[in-house]
Amino acid sequence: MTALRLDLFKTLVSLFLIFATICHGFSSSPSFRPVRSSSRLQLFDLKSIFSSSDTDKTTASSSVTEVDSLKGQVEELIIVTQGKAAAIHLLDPIFEQIESQNTVEAPNRDPNFKGRWHVWFTDCPPPSNGQLGPFQGSAEQDIVAQGNEYNNILRLPSNSRDDQWLTVVLDGIWEDWDGKELSDGDDSDSSTGGSFSTPLEGTDWGAKYWKVTFLRLNFSLFGNLLLSKDFPAGVARVWRSTYLDDDTKIVRASRTGRPDDESVFYMKRSVRPNKN
Repeated sequence: MTALRLDLFKTLVSLFLIFATICHGFSSSPSFRPVRSSSRLQLFDLKSIFSSSDTDKTTASSSVTEVDSLKGQVEELIIVTQGKAAAIHLLDPIFEQIESQNTVEAPNRDPNFKGRWHVWFTDCPPPSNGQLGPFQGSAEQDIVAQGNEYNNILRLPSNSRDDQWLTVVLDGIWEDWDGKELSDGDDSDSSTGGSFSTPLEGTDWGAKYWKVTFLRLNFSLFGNLLLSKDFPAGVARVWRSTYLDDDTKIVRASRTGRPDDESVFYMKRSVRPNKN
C-alpha cells in the first residue's frame, strides 16, 4: 500500500468522523439542511421530465396503481437529478402523496421492513446521502432479521461498481421509541441536562417509530478493516416509518423526534441506476 493511499485514507477518515457525528445513521441536522428557495425550483420542470406519452402509458395500463405511478414519477426524477438534495422541493409533495397511500399500519413490525435497503434519495447532509468530501458513493442500510442490530453502509465508488476501495459501516441498535423527545440527538434525561416532551398515554409508538443508537464506525480499505471507532455513549436518532411495500419504504428521521426536525429517506430494494 503506497504512502499516498494511506494519506488519502487518513484524510477521508477525518472528514467522515466530522460528518458522522452530525448526521450519519439516518439523522437530520436542521442547520445543515438545504435552503428550499424558490430559485432552485427553476432547475427542474416536471412537465418536461415526464412526457405526456409516459402519462398515457400509465393511464392505459390497468395493472398500474396510483401509488405505482407516483413511485415512477419520483424514481425518474431521482435518476434524472442523481439524488441531489435540491430536488426535495419537487419530490417532497410526491412523497407525501405516496405516504398517504400507505396500507401497512405497523411498518416497523412487518418482516419486510428489515433486510437490505438502498438509499435512492435523502435531503440529509453528507455522508448519509453517500457523499464523503468530494467523493460520491452510495448509501445502504441492512437491518438484521433477528435481534435489534442494523448497519448503515457507505461505499466508494457507488454500489453499482465493482472497483470499490472504501467502505464505512456504522453499527447500531434499535428499540421501540417511547415518545420521549431526544435532546438534539443525545439520549439523555432531565438528570443529565436533556429535555423531554411528555408522550401521549396509550400510543403504540413502536409500530412506526424506532429510536436508534449509534455504536461504532468501521473503516475498510480495499476490503481490509483498518479502523474502528466507538461513538460517545447516548448518540441516538428517531426514525418514523411513513410508507412500506415489497420494494419501497420511506423513513423520516430526526435528531429529536419532532416532525420539524426530520429528513426524508426514500429507499428501494434495488440499487439506484446511474443517469444515462
